[in-house]
Amino acid sequence: MLLSWSLLASGCSVAFTDAPPPRELRRADFDCTSGYGMPALDTALSVLGFGLLAIGGIGSSGGLSSTRNLLILGASGAFAVSAVDGYQTVYTCREALDESRPALEVPRHRRAPPPPPVSPPPPPAPPAPSP
Repeated sequence: MLLSWSLLASGCSVAFTDAPPPRELRRADFDCTSGYGMPALDTALSVLGFGLLAIGGIGSSGGLSSTRNLLILGASGAFAVSAVDGYQTVYTCREALDESRPALEVPRHRRAPPPPPVSPPPPPAPPAPSP
């Protein structure tokens, strides 16, 4: 059980997200992780673990010092750290991908001015005579 928790505690983001290569070593076709799936999974697992402790783990007979609660606390903390690292890695990847792609030129179409009115509007009515 302890071994399975320690393997899971490594976190999905640490294990499965790839940072971009350093700027001076980047080729045009480099690849990195640009999706937030793994950091979101780490976040969910961390919240689940902390939630288990908050709902009933700490109030159990062993308190916070029981082995089970310490394992849950450690794994939840590791997932939280992994999530932060994963979000930073994905952000860095997206920034690198944006730098490597040429900016899109948006064509600017000039719209012809509207045609003049067929006839000018009538002049305003003269003021009414005062009595």
